[in-house]
Amino acid sequence: MSDRTSRLSTLVSLLPRLLAVFWRTSPCLTSVAVLLAIGNAAVVPSQIWLTKVIIDRIAENVSSATEGSYALTNFVLPVAGIVGVWILGVIAQSLAVHVRRLLGQRSSHRARMQVFAKMAVLDPALLETPAVHDSFNNALEETEQVHETAFFVFGWISDLLSLIAIIGLLAHIHPGAVVVIILTSAPGAIAQAGFLARYYNIVRERSELRRRIQYLGDLLSNAPGLRELRLFGLVEYLLDQYRRLWKVQHADDRSHWLRLGRTDLLYGLLSVVGTLTIWCYAIFRGLMGMISIGDVSLAFQAAEQGRSRFNSAFSSGARGFERLLYASNLFEFLDREWEDAEGKLQSQGTKGVAIPKPIQKGIEFRDVSFRYPGSNEYVLRNISYHLPAGHTTAIVGPNGAGKTTLIKLLVRLYDPTEGTILVDGIDLREIEPESWWRHVSVIFQDFQRYNLAARENIGFGELEHLHDDDNLMRAARLAGAETLIQQFPRGLDTMFGRVFSDGIEISGGEWQRIALRRAFIRDAQVIVLDEPTAALDAFTEREIYEGFARAIVGKTGLLISHRFSTVRMADSILVLEEGQLVEHGTHEQLVSTNGLYAEMFTTQASQYR
Repeated sequence: MSDRTSRLSTLVSLLPRLLAVFWRTSPCLTSVAVLLAIGNAAVVPSQIWLTKVIIDRIAENVSSATEGSYALTNFVLPVAGIVGVWILGVIAQSLAVHVRRLLGQRSSHRARMQVFAKMAVLDPALLETPAVHDSFNNALEETEQVHETAFFVFGWISDLLSLIAIIGLLAHIHPGAVVVIILTSAPGAIAQAGFLARYYNIVRERSELRRRIQYLGDLLSNAPGLRELRLFGLVEYLLDQYRRLWKVQHADDRSHWLRLGRTDLLYGLLSVVGTLTIWCYAIFRGLMGMISIGDVSLAFQAAEQGRSRFNSAFSSGARGFERLLYASNLFEFLDREWEDAEGKLQSQGTKGVAIPKPIQKGIEFRDVSFRYPGSNEYVLRNISYHLPAGHTTAIVGPNGAGKTTLIKLLVRLYDPTEGTILVDGIDLREIEPESWWRHVSVIFQDFQRYNLAARENIGFGELEHLHDDDNLMRAARLAGAETLIQQFPRGLDTMFGRVFSDGIEISGGEWQRIALRRAFIRDAQVIVLDEPTAALDAFTEREIYEGFARAIVGKTGLLISHRFSTVRMADSILVLEEGQLVEHGTHEQLVSTNGLYAEMFTTQASQYR
């Protein structure tokens, strides 16, 4: 089987799955949409046939009736029928639009929720993989188009049924008329499907280009970012970059659609020739007395409507084919497991090892080395150290030394490339990640800023306390933010950010204090803070660490900081340089050795003299 045939077979197999999405979303709306499609399909063929009947009866009456005598009763049923069909068509068409819109919107929502749910459970290592982001973005874009797919699918069903009925009417004139319509209309539809398939491949190949354009657009439309862009005079530069990339994309589109336009014109003219051929044949047979005047009328209408419906059905089919191409992005993302993804967590806790509570011995790094997926360069090399339970350990070192990476391994966003991390002697890889995460509270330097209420910004650390004001305020006190909350116009229900009309803007330091409260409210055995006070003044910093000291009583703490006033409070300090553990000990021990730590401490201290 050729690749093209295999691809077509795969796409056709997606149609039932797409219909199943509609059915699972709303069986009632799907059933109504199908019935309305059938009703719409019956309108035009019925009108053509009833028109033929009326014209034939007029001709019969004219030829057989005496002067002034006409059997008007012969016209009551066909006229009533054609009026009834016309009214049915108006009602069915109007209802179909609304039903398809509702079904499409609900189906889009359902698909979007499935994509978000899939992304939320992906292995953490995959979240930094470009291929995953391309697949995710393609799938997410397709969820926005599912409502259009509903229009195409049910419109195509209606057009196809209508075409079949009209072909039956043409066969009444002569079977050759059916052949003429097919031979002159099918090539254009086939060519259009081919163009749409090629365009789909073009779109997939430039996924990264589209992401770059989208990223630049986000930069140019983000209010906080725009301030910096204007101050540094970067707006025009980025606009030029945006225009340049857009022109590259537009050039491909323009060339493709111009070719399609020329092809549509040529095949459109061919289908007109087919229609004219049938008309001429019908006139000839009518003049020869071989068919009635009503049959001539039927031939004219059926040929024109047949050409139109053939083009419409195959155009809808081609568009439906295009929608299936894009729907494959959605199902490909939902189905893919990325089993062979580099950097994926090596075990999913299938042995069901329980986490000790409380942790008694501590956490041990044993000959741990690590490199990020897709990279050959090691970020950490041969790290061995024991973090005692109930102790606070600080990590210091120059930028790029591997401090944050060490934390990512501890919280198990990644597994070590080599070596082992043990929790009370248990290999961390034998513990279910979600189970371990419930025992860890971490705030990274690039923490998330939720443009939601203060209550949610704190309560997300422990959802069961989301509406427990006492616990929320306790966490606020530990983070030195109780007074801050009290100053907000609506207290814990104050919205942050200007994204919504009732939100307030808070400073970077205030955001940091809010994030720290999120860490402190969680009943975690291990609390990890990455540069927790970088945006805070000295007074607030002291308040934060007094709260931190209270929060980690009986727990294991790990913090990264460049401020040695913060670091010296730790029970022990690890010094990293170029991914290696070069020193460890207490503040006093490290200062006395005159190594890297002492040099960094002396350099920082000299700035305050």
